[in-house]
Amino acid sequence: MGYSRWKAIAVALAGVAGSQQTTPPNIPTQSFEVDVVFPRNNTYKQTEIIPIVLAVQNLTTWTVGNSSVSWHWDIMSWSGGSTPGGIIYDSGKFQIPSDASTANPTFLIAVTNFTQWYPGRNSKKTDEKYMLQWYATWYEADNLCHYAGWVPSLEAVMFDVRTEGEEDKSPAVAVDILQAPACPQFDQVAHITYDATATACQLGPQTATPQGNPCAVKIEGAVASSISNHVASMSSSLVAASATTVPTSTSTGGVGAARTVQTALAAACVLCGLAFS
Repeated sequence: MGYSRWKAIAVALAGVAGSQQTTPPNIPTQSFEVDVVFPRNNTYKQTEIIPIVLAVQNLTTWTVGNSSVSWHWDIMSWSGGSTPGGIIYDSGKFQIPSDASTANPTFLIAVTNFTQWYPGRNSKKTDEKYMLQWYATWYEADNLCHYAGWVPSLEAVMFDVRTEGEEDKSPAVAVDILQAPACPQFDQVAHITYDATATACQLGPQTATPQGNPCAVKIEGAVASSISNHVASMSSSLVAASATTVPTSTSTGGVGAARTVQTALAAACVLCGLAFS
């Protein structure tokens, strides 16, 4: 869709630690797939907590040698569903589950507090919608390579939250994992390339848009209940924290004021030429 030029690159890279790759990994270049469980391309009833859930197939291929991947998300404002608004309402870093080495797919879960998106007297703009963006990033650093790589989402999910005064617009559905479609929404298939003969920058991203298999696992029954329970646990902690502390982003979900894309780009100009479309 050509939206990649507007990505908040710095948010994706915030906190990504550099490490030196000392031993060439002996692995095949296996593709991974990222599908979106929640939110979807829906209008939701106004609520405090909105879960963010990705299903990642073959996540374990993304720990290569001594270069580890960091997964991030953000919520970006879009005007009328067609123009980037230049504001990131919230962002965070997914925690990798402890069973990621054995679970397939692996579910990456975060939560965001919608009531914290508009601080002070600010309020939702007319026809404003929200884009969910995720990023997988890694960092290589040695004597010959200083490279921050990333794989972006295809920005396939744009959603709305129906606030007070918008009751006459499109019907809204509940923010509830248990009521979400059983099949996640396909987003991205990609893989890394590894060149053992290269003297520097041995890792590189390759993205493609073939049809994936988002229904490899259904979000229903015990799987849906497990995700819903995890979201509930994280939501309780987030609500408690937002009631007693100054809102800031956390490792699994943020409750911060809006940040401009221009500020984010200024902090990450190293990637100004790395756009995927």
